[in-house]
Amino acid sequence: MNLPYSPIHDDNELLDAYSNAVISVVEKVGPSVVQIQTNKNVSPTTQGQGLGSGVIITPDGFILTNSHVVHGARKIDVTLADTRAFPANVIGEDPETDLAVLRIGAGQLPSLEFADSKKLRVGQIAVAETQRDTRQGTALREINAILAIKCKLLQGFRNTSDKHDSS
Repeated sequence: MNLPYSPIHDDNELLDAYSNAVISVVEKVGPSVVQIQTNKNVSPTTQGQGLGSGVIITPDGFILTNSHVVHGARKIDVTLADTRAFPANVIGEDPETDLAVLRIGAGQLPSLEFADSKKLRVGQIAVAETQRDTRQGTALREINAILAIKCKLLQGFRNTSDKHDSS
């Protein structure tokens, strides 16, 4: 079996090429990754705090995150990569797909566009970036290589985002 020609000759070159690709992605998406802090009522007398991440999907403050991060939260605060913080409102959530959309009162924000998921192939490597810590202005970012999978995205938000548009 003949394999396609590759200009990469050894494992070190392959790892360097992969590292450079990940670095490029992190530099591009990093400014639009946010930290999300929540306060929830765990019981009538106990409050709990939660921490998660999300990504800015529009320059006027819409953020995509996981439903489990914000579900039942009585207070949500979002910290941007530049350390500015804003209160957030849930625009819509879908626990079945574990997705939620938030909105903050800010504009001219760095945002990401969704790629065409139909172009993904099983086994293709994707990079996920999360922002868990912004202490002293330094974001601790966890980079995870994940397998590309088919998923429902933003289904169920189309109707709720129209009803809750706060612009």
